[in-house]
Amino acid sequence: LLKAFGFSTAAVARHYVGFILVPAVGGAVAGSGLGIWFARYFAGVYDRFFQFPAGSFRLDPAIFLVGLAIALMAAALGGFAAVRATVRLPPAEAMRPPSPPRFKAGVLERLGINRRFSVPGRIIIRNIERRPTQTVLTITGLSLALAIVISGWYVFDAIDLLKTIQFYEAERAEIRVGFESERGGRVRYELARLPGVRQVEMTRTVPVRIRFGGRAVRTALQGIAREGTLRRLVEPPNRVVARPEVGLLLSRSLANKLHVGRGEVVTIESLVGRRQTFAMPVAGVVDEVVGMSGYLELAQMHRLWAESDLADGALLSVDATERRALEQRLKAFPAVSGVSSRDAVVTAFDRTIAESFQISLVVIFGAACLIAAAIVYNSGRIALSERARELASLRVLGFSRGEVTTMLLGEQGLLLLLSMPTGFALGYFLCYLITARLALELFRLPMIVNPGTYLMAGGVVAGSGLVTGLLIRKRIRHLDLVAVLKARE
Repeated sequence: LLKAFGFSTAAVARHYVGFILVPAVGGAVAGSGLGIWFARYFAGVYDRFFQFPAGSFRLDPAIFLVGLAIALMAAALGGFAAVRATVRLPPAEAMRPPSPPRFKAGVLERLGINRRFSVPGRIIIRNIERRPTQTVLTITGLSLALAIVISGWYVFDAIDLLKTIQFYEAERAEIRVGFESERGGRVRYELARLPGVRQVEMTRTVPVRIRFGGRAVRTALQGIAREGTLRRLVEPPNRVVARPEVGLLLSRSLANKLHVGRGEVVTIESLVGRRQTFAMPVAGVVDEVVGMSGYLELAQMHRLWAESDLADGALLSVDATERRALEQRLKAFPAVSGVSSRDAVVTAFDRTIAESFQISLVVIFGAACLIAAAIVYNSGRIALSERARELASLRVLGFSRGEVTTMLLGEQGLLLLLSMPTGFALGYFLCYLITARLALELFRLPMIVNPGTYLMAGGVVAGSGLVTGLLIRKRIRHLDLVAVLKARE
């Protein structure tokens, strides 16, 4: 009609592109405002955690321009086919009533598989099979929504496993004690005599520079007892690594930074005392989740440094009823530089994680639910709009309202079901990418996706589809049979 009144093809194209870009621009503006609020919130969390001298939030206009460009390009790409079909349509053709669509037997019909289904089931399969592009796009969108939920919840699975490994499997001591200076072996027996102490293990930490080839890394070399149980080397999900009598163990992050592997010889340069230098083979690489350190058996460290059984720290296993009193008593000792409780460290860890990730979880879940609901509702509304005449004809032919609703919503439910395997695979891939990107020197997230995460993600997306399905069902119940069966003038 617009073309018939003299509007050019370009003008018609701009008209319909405007319909597409208006919600995209509105979403970009709203998203920018929410983004600023989230950024300020997280910056405040980081300021408190890292104790920055000045606020860390800085508004970067380039981020908004990139986000706006992505939103507009995605919207334009999504509506390109529709706008292209609109502007290519001749005015005379556009003003004619639409011709009935031409269908042909699909693969399942030719194979005779559809005969095993009821009439509503056959109609559902035919509609999905006859619209391959729409089917693929709907399944892809639902799969991405599912993947977003999985990747969001994976972070909590990984952090929970990290906490379990680090604080309950690797660091098993309830109290860690640091000394002002190195102490002899008799301090072990003095600590063991304190009320409530069940077990004592001594530790020794030496700052060193480890060299291999042209690379050098400053780190801490930790001496731990070979038969000790309060400090273990644990790899995900829960594998305890044995400590050799001879040779150096390196954490995975340190080995990667040095580009060194098992059996190769590194040079260790002490950064304290007489600055001794040793050549030592790498006995193994430990895939630890926290830290970047080297490990030596404590007796071997004493032999290399030509010292007696010196220690600069101790790990204590204590009775829960005596823990608080023991902490206060240890802090009063002049030779003790610090006392840390595992419970206090875990509490601080949980508080920081809850504060920084809780709002992220809400945003991710909300976005995934909106995406799933929008896709299901959009797909269902388009199907209802396109097949209103067909559904009304079925009602006139004797099909009940429930059967007609089953045909339309059953199609959306089947698409949702078909999206599950792809969504699970995409979600696992996103989790892998997150693990790779967060492999930092300080810590790395273990790669684990619990079965409950898949069930929860499927339930979230399916629940969104159910809610939108109920809205479409309400529209079907109020379908005007006479109006939809009238031929368009």
